[in-house]
Amino acid sequence: MGASCSKTLKGGEKMGEKEELWWCCGVQRPISKSCSCGDKYEEGGEKESGEERANRDLRNDINRFQEIQDEIDSLTDEALSIIKLNCSKKEYESAKAYWHPQIKKVIRDDTEWLGGSMHSMEKSLEALNKAYDEV
Repeated sequence: MGASCSKTLKGGEKMGEKEELWWCCGVQRPISKSCSCGDKYEEGGEKESGEERANRDLRNDINRFQEIQDEIDSLTDEALSIIKLNCSKKEYESAKAYWHPQIKKVIRDDTEWLGGSMHSMEKSLEALNKAYDEV
């Protein structure tokens, strides 16, 4: 079963008939359909409450948010490297002084540059973690 999967049954409506549904990878599916992660519904699969599912989904969202934050950080550095390899020293120095630190400051609060963002991704991550702690 995928890392974010759970097999939770819930009744659904399909053309006026009751249809058994299950949750996998955060998506509700008919029991007759498998998930994109390759899982299929199995009778007697694990069950979880709505609150447990919400906690799991929020934790997965927090993890994905952190991955996105890291990817943006890495891609920003890669973009600056492309400028360094292919452009004049003046263009590289301008990029290094202007857009590169501006993006970095929006991603994380702990940068080497002065100033900061009124609302960085780091602050949003803190809000997500606070929401998770309150659930």
